[in-house]
Amino acid sequence: MSGPEQKQSSLRYVFGASFAIQCIGIGLAAIAQLVIARALGVAGYGVFGYATACATAMITLAKYGTDTLVYRQGGQYSHAGDWPSFRGLLRRAGILVSRASFAGFLMLVIYASLLFMQRGDATLSLAIVLAAVAVPLVALSSLRQATLISMGRMVYGLAPEHLVRTIALILVALSLWYAGRASPTAMIAANVLSYAAAFVFGQVCLQRTPVARAALASNPDALLRWDVTARDLFLFNCAYQIVSLFDMLLVGYLLDTTQTGLYAAAKQVASLGMLALFAFQLVASPRIASAHARGDRAGLSRIVDAVTIGGATFTLVYGAVLFVFGRDLLALLGEDFQSAYSCLIWLIVAQVLNTLAGPAGTVSSMVGLQRQATGIFIGAVMVGAIVLLVCAPRYGIPGAAFSVVVATLFWSVGLNVLLYRATGAAVWLFRKRDR
Repeated sequence: MSGPEQKQSSLRYVFGASFAIQCIGIGLAAIAQLVIARALGVAGYGVFGYATACATAMITLAKYGTDTLVYRQGGQYSHAGDWPSFRGLLRRAGILVSRASFAGFLMLVIYASLLFMQRGDATLSLAIVLAAVAVPLVALSSLRQATLISMGRMVYGLAPEHLVRTIALILVALSLWYAGRASPTAMIAANVLSYAAAFVFGQVCLQRTPVARAALASNPDALLRWDVTARDLFLFNCAYQIVSLFDMLLVGYLLDTTQTGLYAAAKQVASLGMLALFAFQLVASPRIASAHARGDRAGLSRIVDAVTIGGATFTLVYGAVLFVFGRDLLALLGEDFQSAYSCLIWLIVAQVLNTLAGPAGTVSSMVGLQRQATGIFIGAVMVGAIVLLVCAPRYGIPGAAFSVVVATLFWSVGLNVLLYRATGAAVWLFRKRDR
């Protein structure tokens, strides 16, 4: 077998294995959400969903761009066998994560206090504080996952979050439900415990790698370069996370807990449509950075094709299933959740637009265009927030979901235009290919 054929076969294997692991993980996560939704009801699930969304938004701050930095730089160190430099990178990234995690935790505590003074809802405020405990755990776990995947140890990188964590969450959530102890705060605590289990398991996997046993390299010039790159990637990831969560955060703030619960359920179901694209982007990131560094446009195009075509196929099939059986799927969470069907359809439309745009955000960050991409994401958030503030009071949660479609269209087109102007090639599904 020739070299290119070996690389392509390896790419197919990596994508296939990653997709399989994440499919299992998403299936387990769906079971966990089903248990939690049925145990809490619509209003209780609204508290759980909003507190989780707040913590998810703050996790981006806690990561400080270090996971993306490891995907970009760590793969090169791993390929060269430069384990001392890789360990130095991880040590610096860990310091940045520790500082940012502490700041993120404090910000969530302050926000929960302000929310309690405004609304007087002790349950919601306590749920946000409990959810904040998971912020440093998830941030450090993401750093470890990026390390293992960059080293080619994909199974060890993905298994803690997608298998260990979800199984632990299901077991604890079921125990609380059958013991009659189910409450939003109890389920948030169960979620935090599941992240702790994944963190411990992942650290055990990491300790068995060459990078954990290597001597620590000290390079002041590299430290400065890593810090600057991490800061830029942090801003990029913050902007991306905001564009992903602005709707949930505004809905939770503007509407009551029942409407928030319906929206959270629809968003959870719709988000499964991005499973393939996210799975492929995750393992393709180091390869995209490497192909760009080598100037291999044809190789980069093949990687983007695999990500985009695979992601689009899955999303379109999943969207068709939701269009026909969406109400039945929502009913699994409880009969009251069926009223979120129209909201669900708008959200899956946004997911289809996202996947047709290809891995535009990932490619932008891997080729050094994160600053320009950050501006595009910020613009999309502003446009989407305006649409949501206008439509949600009048049309409810379907209006909020429509704002996601508008924001997604804005940044999808913007990033592809950016890539075309900067590199001469776009990544959307129907682009002109480099051969």
